[in-house]
Amino acid sequence: YKDVLTAYTFSAINLKDAPIDVATEVFTRLNEGGKALTLFEIMVAKTYHVFPFDPETNETKTFDLAEKLLGRPYFIMGRVVYGRQLGRQLGVPTANIRLQRYRAALEGVFAVTVMGLDQQYEGIANIGVRPTVDGKEPLLEVHIFDFDEEIYGRLLTVTFLNKVRDERTFDGLDSLKNQIEQDISETREWFAKRRLERDPDMVV
Repeated sequence: YKDVLTAYTFSAINLKDAPIDVATEVFTRLNEGGKALTLFEIMVAKTYHVFPFDPETNETKTFDLAEKLLGRPYFIMGRVVYGRQLGRQLGVPTANIRLQRYRAALEGVFAVTVMGLDQQYEGIANIGVRPTVDGKEPLLEVHIFDFDEEIYGRLLTVTFLNKVRDERTFDGLDSLKNQIEQDISETREWFAKRRLERDPDMVV
């Protein structure tokens, strides 16, 4: 937003798209004439650029920037729910987490870490509507590497570290399965490289 208008109390008036001078005039009149609305204070804040930002650039740089702005890596927390068992049929079981919004902040396939179990695990996650299988609502599906236990109802924290690819529609389940296997291989290699960069003396 170019301008931000804040007040100490809430109002039923929708001024989201109003010019700042109009919004200021409305709140000034409420402040002068209302008995129950006398706690308004008007403050105009201009956009503050912390870092130069272009969301269309390199995905890794976008993740690095998000971590700087948030003070931590971006994560989603949620409970594991029952799904259609499609991942298990494809040989890639997933922990499914419903998203509490119509559209997620991220879409695609990502390298992730998972907390909330006996230890931190690495994995790969798809976040989106799953167009190949006629999905309608956005869902977070996480395949946890080297883990195979029933965890329905468990509260997981999924941290996004690197984008593998965009979500897309495949010709059928065979094509989807082949791509998933490729994504998993690439993601395991990415984690191995990451561990080596953090500890050059590690024996792989």
